[in-house]
Amino acid sequence: MPMLIISKLTGRIGGVWVNGRPTKSTSKGDEYRCPACAQMGMDAGGNHLIVFKDRGQFACAAYPSDRSHRSEIWRIAGDKTKSKPDPIIPRKIEQGNTFIGRHVLKMEMQAEEIIKQDARIRREQAEQRSNDYHAKNNKNSEPQHIDTISNKVQVGTFGTVILSSSNMPPPPNNKITTVYNGGGYAPPTYEKASQTSQVKLCYRKRDAGSIAPHEFGSDDLGAVFDTRASDWKQQYKMLWQEKYSMA
Repeated sequence: MPMLIISKLTGRIGGVWVNGRPTKSTSKGDEYRCPACAQMGMDAGGNHLIVFKDRGQFACAAYPSDRSHRSEIWRIAGDKTKSKPDPIIPRKIEQGNTFIGRHVLKMEMQAEEIIKQDARIRREQAEQRSNDYHAKNNKNSEPQHIDTISNKVQVGTFGTVILSSSNMPPPPNNKITTVYNGGGYAPPTYEKASQTSQVKLCYRKRDAGSIAPHEFGSDDLGAVFDTRASDWKQQYKMLWQEKYSMA
């Protein structure tokens, strides 16, 4: 005789929950929705619980060896007029050939894949953090200053250099023309001055923070604008005005 009250069990038939009727009936037993799983929002297919016909005992496919889960099933649907049955774990042959065995095997495979995926994500995140850390350290280790001594210029990781052998374009509409690190400038269609023109450069000395003039010609290495200075664009404009207004 079944150890559970069948009227308290539910089966899924044609997409509808029906009390007292199994979702599926096999030669081994009847499959119902596990009442303990149902409390956790599980067993939507209604086939976790099997009530064996030959032994009158039951087992949950999701938790076949969990005694507390089994006790919850007994509390909800157990026939208290009968003695509490001993736990039953499907035999190996049943684990491989009944829905219990197939279901548990599938769940174990899914759990293993989830664990591998989680480990892979954590590993990728750790590698990304390591790459970001090294990239930041490498950036901080690069030169972070521009030293101007006489006519020689050393260019660090910031600043704009206009080579004196290049021609300076005028800033359109009082806006500063884009100049590129290394001496280039754009756009190239503006009016050009003579390469031999004498130009006055006002530049900021990094140590003193003062403005100092410098006369240079076509044989000079170039002029440096420290882009950290808030007035570097104004300095460029001053240089352009000196170059063109004094012609």
